[in-house]
Amino acid sequence: MVRDSRMGSAPAAPFRRVSASSLRISSSSHSSGQVPSPPKFSPDPVAASQSLTPDRDEKRILELHLLHHWTEHTSKTFLSQYSIPTWQSRAPLLALQFPYLLDAILAFAALHLARLHPDNMQYEIAHTEYFSRAIEGQRLAVESIDATSADAVYATLTLICDYAFFSLRHPGTPLEPALPLAWLRCRRGSRIVFCQCYPWIATGMLSEHRKDIPIDLTRDSLLFTRENNEPFDQHARWEEDESTLSAEDREIYEKALSYLGSIHFAMVQNEKPLTTCRRILNFPARLPARMIELIEELYPRALAILAHLFSLLDRLRPDSWWFEGVAQSQIMAILHFLPEDWHDFVYLPLQPIRGTTIID
Repeated sequence: MVRDSRMGSAPAAPFRRVSASSLRISSSSHSSGQVPSPPKFSPDPVAASQSLTPDRDEKRILELHLLHHWTEHTSKTFLSQYSIPTWQSRAPLLALQFPYLLDAILAFAALHLARLHPDNMQYEIAHTEYFSRAIEGQRLAVESIDATSADAVYATLTLICDYAFFSLRHPGTPLEPALPLAWLRCRRGSRIVFCQCYPWIATGMLSEHRKDIPIDLTRDSLLFTRENNEPFDQHARWEEDESTLSAEDREIYEKALSYLGSIHFAMVQNEKPLTTCRRILNFPARLPARMIELIEELYPRALAILAHLFSLLDRLRPDSWWFEGVAQSQIMAILHFLPEDWHDFVYLPLQPIRGTTIID
């Protein structure tokens, strides 16, 4: 029995356990290896009436449920074999010391559950609330990164960037023509912080995570080569805008095409799909900030290149369901802003890569 430790106070009300039935968790689906159906967070009414803070109790149940879902399911769904131990056990342990990392983990788990159960608005609300808290906590943490906090800052920023990407086609979000500028800026801005953290995480708790990074992503001499441009030669014809294209912008376009080519050749060489996903997610970070400006300013060539990035992602859909629907929705949005006389730059180069056009 739990005793009240305060001298002279009345005995505490007996603790009532929240029954499994009140949470409506399907034990049969859990035992069969499937993701359990979403609990309706409604504790036993008698227990709730005896609690001094019923709202807080429900919040704790929700957070325990999200953390359990993260360790049992979410942490295994989109990362490589090297990263599973990092995100499944080491990151939650680290989150006990750094609340902003815990908020990022809970946001990601809630987003995953919102994908699985789109009719449950509680998950929709939870992932946006925890994501906002993670961003604010991360913003403050970045101001004083040191060896103690580097792992937590790095992990949180990784989750924030991935969350921003996976949210591009969330089932609960109306599909409206909009470019993925928030994700592009988030990923591009993260590069400076990642570079600050990198020396410390080399030997830290998250060192295994570095094995996910393809070697050529850290070497410009391997990444930005003329050979990588070959699948996208049609984009390297500059006469259409030779009079207005600056030497700086032309160089940026060429680097972007090389990057796309590196993704294409990684696929041709049967690189593990989740490793190739990392290449796609790193697109904004590996190019100059001017590339994002060109996209934001609706330069047709920049938009066409971005469409190709998402067309490459479309090839990975069967292998990683986190990406499901992202490519199609983003290409449709890009076409909304792309002048009609540039549509051939999106359609024709896709045929030798996929064998068919991505949009009927």
